[in-house]
Amino acid sequence: MGTIYLLIFFVAPIALFSILKKVNSLYALLFVLFFQGVFSILEIPMPLVKAAIEALTWFFFFVALFERTAISRSLPGLMLMIAFTLFYLAAIVLTNTLNFEAFSYYRHYLNSFLVMSAVYMFPFPKRELFKVNRYVFFLFALQIVASVVKLLLIGQYEEYVGTMNITNGSLNTIFPLYAIIFMVFAWLYMGRDHRYLFYTAGFLFMGWVGNKRGIYFYMVLVLLLILWKRFRDLQRGSFLPMSVIRLVPVGIVVLVVVFYLGVRLTPTLNPERKVWGSYDGAFLTSYLYTYNLMDDETGDYRGRFGGTYLLLSDAMSGGGAALRNPTLRSNMVGFGPDLIVGEVGIRYERQRQAGVIRILGTIHTGFTNTFIGLGSLGVLFTLWFFLFYNRKVSKISKIETLNPYWKTIASATFLLFPLFLIDFFTYSPSMNTDNTLYMTWFFFIGQLLKPDLLTKYNEGYYPSKLI
Repeated sequence: MGTIYLLIFFVAPIALFSILKKVNSLYALLFVLFFQGVFSILEIPMPLVKAAIEALTWFFFFVALFERTAISRSLPGLMLMIAFTLFYLAAIVLTNTLNFEAFSYYRHYLNSFLVMSAVYMFPFPKRELFKVNRYVFFLFALQIVASVVKLLLIGQYEEYVGTMNITNGSLNTIFPLYAIIFMVFAWLYMGRDHRYLFYTAGFLFMGWVGNKRGIYFYMVLVLLLILWKRFRDLQRGSFLPMSVIRLVPVGIVVLVVVFYLGVRLTPTLNPERKVWGSYDGAFLTSYLYTYNLMDDETGDYRGRFGGTYLLLSDAMSGGGAALRNPTLRSNMVGFGPDLIVGEVGIRYERQRQAGVIRILGTIHTGFTNTFIGLGSLGVLFTLWFFLFYNRKVSKISKIETLNPYWKTIASATFLLFPLFLIDFFTYSPSMNTDNTLYMTWFFFIGQLLKPDLLTKYNEGYYPSKLI
């Protein structure tokens, strides 16, 4: 697409819309985040799209920072962000990776902080904040519609994830789970409206269209986490609340049905390798073991768990199958964050030259990705960064005076951290590297940490539904 057309049809409309009203830059940012896949299909260069995301993030941050009526500019986690930045600078100096790619990885954390800070400071009119949230949940639901279109046009396929992305197939697992958490809590707290169960089924459908196996296994964990959160909120003393007791059999039935249907509907999980194949427990167990841990025929470790084991084993023993010559420095601060960003072929070549031997599954998780790029200290800072904000959200989610609307958002935002841990250690780096996921997450965190959440936004009118 020519430069003139890009200016006319992409840059200019977004820029004009953003300056018409202060909050419009946030609407524009969310729009660009959720339509990156569409922009890719339209052949709008992704560097331009990412530049638009950066510009809109900074623009809204400065709008909020200089807003005279902001109730507070004492930003939560500022010292942690400074500490992480100092560590990051030390790491890229020690690994000699002072380049744009290294900054590209750092901005995942920086943009999270900027979005959280901007939403925290900006004095949204009460109904305006509810409108922005409704817009976000509309963008969630739009991914189901896009998945229907995808099924009709190209069938089951890992690429083309809703309107969001055309290459990151793991989003077909993580985003549906991310959205389902909000939908189930909305069902629990906002009148048991059955529309949220239909949305939940729609997001599971999105995972199925994305040809992902993991969603059925992780869905079991997500539902158990939701039941645990519900129990924690309702527990008084040593008594088990009756509302939780009633949910247990329902939850068990749902878990069994989702898992059973997932196995039969996913060709790679049944022996016939077809949609609606038979359920075979022995075949499933063997497949999962071979796929994730070890190939019994060769004795080779493989997959996400086997690859992680090899990586850590080599880091401790001095090299072998995963790392050529690990050192104390590489174990502490990694081989350089530029090894874990950018185009896949270039990224793998950089890793090979740095001494990271490519193995199936070795760098598929967020943990192994971060360990390679920033070492064990980088892993600790990453976990600390997300845990810091989650602890604050956890306290807010337990406030008894929260109305059903904020109880839904607070509970769901809190459970995104356990989902992040599951993703980070066992599946992918999506939740801390895909900007649609982490920036939306910190958008909600910024709201929940607002000093006037209880006095301004929780009192009086609140929406009766999310979408």
